[in-house]
Amino acid sequence: MKASRILLLMAAIVLASIIIVAAYPSTTDFSIYNPWWNGYSEMRRVLGAHVIEFSLEDFLRTTSTNITLITVPYTRFSAGELEALKTFVSKGGRLVVMDDFGYGNQVLEYLGVQARFTNDSMLADPVFNYRNCRLPIVRNVDYPNVSEVVLNHASTILLMEVARIIANSSSYSYLDANFNGVWDEGESVGPFPVAVELDYGNGSIVLVSDPSIGINGMIGMGDNLEFIKSITGGRRVVIDESHVPGSMHDEVKKTVFTVRSMLSREYVFPFIVVGLIYVSLRKLWKG
Repeated sequence: MKASRILLLMAAIVLASIIIVAAYPSTTDFSIYNPWWNGYSEMRRVLGAHVIEFSLEDFLRTTSTNITLITVPYTRFSAGELEALKTFVSKGGRLVVMDDFGYGNQVLEYLGVQARFTNDSMLADPVFNYRNCRLPIVRNVDYPNVSEVVLNHASTILLMEVARIIANSSSYSYLDANFNGVWDEGESVGPFPVAVELDYGNGSIVLVSDPSIGINGMIGMGDNLEFIKSITGGRRVVIDESHVPGSMHDEVKKTVFTVRSMLSREYVFPFIVVGLIYVSLRKLWKG
């Protein structure tokens, strides 16, 4: 077999592999490419959200502040990203940090916000819950169109300054410090804030102690969807996907979609067509 045919076959195999990987859905938690129960594909669809997949810092330095940025901080933020977030909110942006047991406190500490996620314990409610105490139902919600929010293995928010409490757990709830699913003597008893809003410069910061309220399997439970719509403040929504740790599969999908987006731009496509015509005519001329 000629070397050219071998190279052509190898190229075809690589291209087919990339297409298969790109077509197969992601299974990563909170991924907008994940259509299964633990993904964010439905939330992205209903919010019509734009997605940041690579550089949060570059996006924030060039975007308008008249948006709501939702971040699920499961990886650390760089110094440049933290400074960009600070500038974005100070100038009028709205930042929604949906975190439990991630790096939300890194953001709050840098911004100087006197609030923290209680990452050393889990919220449990033996009375108001869906199926078990680790799926608490929150009914003290400060939105007129929201009667209840169903949480899933959530933390809580410790406030050290005045803030608007959007949602409180019930007085029967407690912080399960040893994660054993039962109340033990010494464990704090509710109610606890699970969503709050704070003014920051010309903008605002919303803290939600459970990103799972927006996954495909839970966004339709209770009034979770209406709650998410309410915390966006009616602004255009951008989801920060860059701090959700993805697999190699997810990275390939992002790259493929980015390349596809670049190739579909108006000023790129004509050059591709001209190039293909040139190659074809050149072969015909030589023939």
